Amino acid sequence: MPAAPRFVGVVALLTVLASGLVTACSSSSDSSTAGGRYSAAPAMTIDANKHYSATITTAKGTITLDLDPKSAPISVNNFVFLARDGYYDGLTFHRVEANFVVQGGDPTGTGNGGPGYTIPDEASPLLHTEGALGMAKSTAPNSAGSQFYMLLSAQPSLDGRYTVFGKVSSGMDVLKTIARGDVMTKVTITEQ
Repeated sequence: MPAAPRFVGVVALLTVLASGLVTACSSSSDSSTAGGRYSAAPAMTIDANKHYSATITTAKGTITLDLDPKSAPISVNNFVFLARDGYYDGLTFHRVEANFVVQGGDPTGTGNGGPGYTIPDEASPLLHTEGALGMAKSTAPNSAGSQFYMLLSAQPSLDGRYTVFGKVSSGMDVLKTIARGDVMTKVTITEQ
């Protein structure tokens, strides 16, 4: 039974790391509206039969994301809307944890801000593999807004708890150099 304490320790560590995705955007009771500029979630405007990608331009290079509208249409629609509106341009990556996550999308840069609305959780079949793109949220259900994360390594303990809506398709090397405070100069959407 000497393995049991080590297993408990690993589970405890994963729980702490996962809770960071929650606490990074839930420090205040009204975190979804801090820094918000919209009064409601966007209307559905994407076509789930089309392919959407996003390019995040930083001083360190570009990160390209493949978005999956069939697996998580609400999250993709939300991300596409915000990116096309220039919402993410100039925002920082406010949370970076080595071998775990890079998180951005908070207009306050504190982990407590959002667009002024929330979107429902989605039961996406996509998993938390290396490069997974997901919606950060508070401990409350249906509390995601504009904050998103990209995984630096697989995190299966997060599966089923957060909505994964895409994956890094190129620029994983750039993602691994991102530091807290680095700026998303521009986020561009391509639709095909």
